[in-house]
Amino acid sequence: MYFLRQEVKSLDVRSLFSALENLISLEVALKKGHSTKLILPTLLKIIQTF
Repeated sequence: MYFLRQEVKSLDVRSLFSALENLISLEVALKKGHSTKLILPTLLKIIQTF
């Protein structure tokens, strides 16, 4: 837990929440059977947040 805190302490909380929202949306879409082509654009969007 200590190392995780050290990794994220310099990140903006809004960016972390945005990344979490995108990941949850991706998970829901994939579980509903949407195309796996959503994975790359979603991950790129998350990476651009930081």
